[in-house]
Amino acid sequence: MKKRIVAALTAMLTLASSAVPALPVVHAEDSYEMTVAVDLASGQKKISPYIYGINDAGMLDNVTVNAVRQGGNRFSAYNWENNFSNAGADWKNNSDTYLVNKYSKDLAAKPGAPALKLSEDCVAHNIPYKMATVQMAGYVSADGDGPVTEAEQAPSKRWKEVKAVKGSEYSLTPDTTDDYVYMDEYVNYLVKTLGDSTTKEGINGYNLDNEPGLWDSTHKLMHPDNPSYKEMVEKSTAYASAIKSVDPKAEVFGLALFGVYSYYNFCDAPDADSSYDWFLSYYLDKMKAAEKDAGKRLIDAIDVHYYSEAKGENRVTESTATTDKDKAARVQAPRTLYENDYREVSWVTDALSKYMPFIPTIQKSIDTYYPGTKLAITEYNFGGGMDSTGAIAEADALGAFAANDVYLATLWPLSDTIDYQLSAINLYTNYDGKGGSFGDTLVDAKTADIEKSYAYASINGEDTSKVTVVLANKDADKSEKATLDIKGGKDYKSAVVYAVTKDSSEIHVIDVQNDLSGAVTVTLPPYSVATVVLSDKNSDEKTYVEPEKTTKEVVYQVADLKENKGNKVVPIEDPKHLVKAIINTTATCTSASDWYGGGGALCFDGLTGADGKTFWGCKPFSYNAGTGDAIVKFDGKFTVYDADGAEEQFEAESIGSSMELQNWWKSSSNSDSGDDVDVVFNTVTLVYDYAGEEIPTDPDQPTEKPTEKPTEKPTETTAPEKSNEDVYKFADLKKDADGNWIVPVKDASRIEKVVINTTADCTSKTDWYGGGGGLCFAQLKSEDGTAFWGYKDFMYGAGTGDVTVKFDGKFTKPAADETEEPTEVKASTSEKQMIIQDWWKSSNADKTGADVSVTYNTVTVVYAAEDTTKSDTKTDAKVSMYGDVKIDNTVDIMDVILANKYLVGAAKLDDKQFANADVNADGDVNSADSLLILKRAIGALKESDFPYKK
Repeated sequence: MKKRIVAALTAMLTLASSAVPALPVVHAEDSYEMTVAVDLASGQKKISPYIYGINDAGMLDNVTVNAVRQGGNRFSAYNWENNFSNAGADWKNNSDTYLVNKYSKDLAAKPGAPALKLSEDCVAHNIPYKMATVQMAGYVSADGDGPVTEAEQAPSKRWKEVKAVKGSEYSLTPDTTDDYVYMDEYVNYLVKTLGDSTTKEGINGYNLDNEPGLWDSTHKLMHPDNPSYKEMVEKSTAYASAIKSVDPKAEVFGLALFGVYSYYNFCDAPDADSSYDWFLSYYLDKMKAAEKDAGKRLIDAIDVHYYSEAKGENRVTESTATTDKDKAARVQAPRTLYENDYREVSWVTDALSKYMPFIPTIQKSIDTYYPGTKLAITEYNFGGGMDSTGAIAEADALGAFAANDVYLATLWPLSDTIDYQLSAINLYTNYDGKGGSFGDTLVDAKTADIEKSYAYASINGEDTSKVTVVLANKDADKSEKATLDIKGGKDYKSAVVYAVTKDSSEIHVIDVQNDLSGAVTVTLPPYSVATVVLSDKNSDEKTYVEPEKTTKEVVYQVADLKENKGNKVVPIEDPKHLVKAIINTTATCTSASDWYGGGGALCFDGLTGADGKTFWGCKPFSYNAGTGDAIVKFDGKFTVYDADGAEEQFEAESIGSSMELQNWWKSSSNSDSGDDVDVVFNTVTLVYDYAGEEIPTDPDQPTEKPTEKPTEKPTETTAPEKSNEDVYKFADLKKDADGNWIVPVKDASRIEKVVINTTADCTSKTDWYGGGGGLCFAQLKSEDGTAFWGYKDFMYGAGTGDVTVKFDGKFTKPAADETEEPTEVKASTSEKQMIIQDWWKSSNADKTGADVSVTYNTVTVVYAAEDTTKSDTKTDAKVSMYGDVKIDNTVDIMDVILANKYLVGAAKLDDKQFANADVNADGDVNSADSLLILKRAIGALKESDFPYKK
């Protein structure tokens, strides 16, 4: 965790208002013609719904899928009994609670928490297929105590041995004190907790570990020796048998092979058998024999991974693959999976071309050695997650999976932002946002030139009343005029084109044709992919029209930004409308490293939650080799770390007027510490979204200036006097017998807030440090008349800064029993003093904070002025203070929140609140009023600028 106080600053900035351009007008000279032949009666085959899957359940809000796999390197050393796992070579062989860090404390404490969360997420999103991973490499993490050294290589106290079969009675409370972890007990636990594989909540399939051909490199401290052919067959037999003995109908997937080199000879396995054409054939043959011995099928699917090795100037899956040549290579790359005569530019073509195309070759091995075995591709990617060529490749891969009888496929995201790839999946599963999907039966479809275009077509069952065609334009510059020649169909009345284009990753309707007669011709822009829906009924869809203005971008040169404690401070012009930050970096490496990169976070000291409490939080990001963008989306959720490094997500309604750009870590394949990696932060671009509103052009002025500003305040308005402030130096305050400061209180009922200024220092070189305390009252009275002592807590950070404690009528009441949690109670007080206590300090070098010192400088008590115009009745609509929607004699971010809730129907306003919210005094409360209240709340408008009245 890293934490710094965010300081105020003014920086030079460049403003650039932009809108997504409309699709280009097509002229004959910049288009080409393409015939798309679709035969509804030919080539019919059922499509497995599970090819539309993903590995990351965290993206489910943005994509419609039918399968989610839970796997990857982390799960090879995952201990289901205590939820510890080891990162292996991915990160310092670190053992920790990484897999459950974002879960609630209750869930993270349960055995098998990731599988329970997988079930929960899939049920919530109506996803029918859930795949978990069983561990069979030999050992799993015993603890969460950080990096495992070479001296602690398994077997050692840092590891627990994995066994397929327990051989004794199962327990739903696993024994974490013994030296073993049992996989049949794990499956039994999931069956008893969730239900078996036939239930809605149950786990449907199990991966036999993850990428075993790489264990000696990814997890060398757990499995130092190169895995062998024999080991894979023996372990697959034992662990598949263990799974089937508990949940007979669960499907088992072996072996999650990392790539084509693993298919070939299992990464130079020591006992490679040359009597077989490649390892896959050997494995299938031996597992068929294992079925005969066991009297039941043990593995249901052969599972492979596929990350394209195709190259333009760079490998297409790399973050640096952004050149024209890279994009051109990417849109052709999926052909290596299915097309006989296609040869990509890569080492795979040079070394293993006799196995191309890969899917038919794998299927041939299945048919020869173990008929009936299904084919799964549980990790794959062609790159371009944020480019339309990535959507073109992804849609082609999905079509190829359907055409080549793949049973299950789950995309592995290569970054946190893959909007184009997710939209490509949605073109098959939810193209209209209403559940519209590709049919369940594939039919023959082909284009005249696969270099320029591809097509996949479908119907539902035997019903030809609707035909869906996924169609791509692979040309970077020319539009495609595609004529759809439909054979064996009906007289279709409408054609609707749902497309993903270079200009937008969102699926939009770019063409609607009704009352069709004759051939259907649709036009696709350059580098685009679409679902064309033909129907025997007319459509009421409308062609998408891009709003004239939607976004505003503010670009900061990082070198020009001011600093706080060595971190760059980025101003936030309009917190309400901020939707994302784009951080451009250039990373270089001084060693010949296979991979390198780093990460950091945008950090906020003054986040305000829905409950009014403030807290520190951040939005983490990572960067890769070369020059590229890291995109941070603002969705109202922020990451918070506790003293142990565990993270949790919290929502915030206010983010303040600035944030810190912090660089936290670097790493490479040659150096865990990343001392061979250099990074330059180039620019930070803040994107504000004003959809449906006018984009402001000057942050210092209201969006809509009043046509007439009165020289005198309205006669019906009596503004209260300016709030009173009492400022005390801590050095001058009296202390109680315990050494706590006594702060005088004039009128406790009118306290708006207390601002405490502190200076914190640290004697150790630590990434973060700080502390906290409380404002304590000896006599508080709750609404039921009960008297108690209570407090409002606060927290300070590094350096010098202010801590603001808002008085909202709520106080924390300590529990009578220290084992119980304190509660928050509405209360009032007539106390003439409050006590400031300093309770704790901490740093990431010393949890006790022995290395931290703090000086309390000043305390400012802010009182609201008495409002002589307040009425006791809600029908008094006279304005007491423009912008004071909450009727608390101040204009702050909470007023903005309440006004916005009213605008979207989430809150009601009484007459007084409505009058105060109607800043323009035009009888209506709208977004213009809300914006003016926001500008007043954040200080962009002075008090003298209020009220506005037309």
